[in-house]
Amino acid sequence: AFLVSSIVSNHKMKYAMGIGAFFMLGGLINTVMLPSPIWFTIVDLAGAYVPMGYIAGKLATGKE
Repeated sequence: AFLVSSIVSNHKMKYAMGIGAFFMLGGLINTVMLPSPIWFTIVDLAGAYVPMGYIAGKLATGKE
């Protein structure tokens, strides 16, 4: 998400959140296909993809 946000010139946050959502879809498919404890699934889906996309977008935009 950071790399994509660094490359594009406009709408950096939208691209970063789009990448985060895309990876969240992959993570959701992964948790359905592979067995894991419920706490791991919740922490994985809630704290890994969209929040990290948001942080990457904020880092790429800098101070505006």
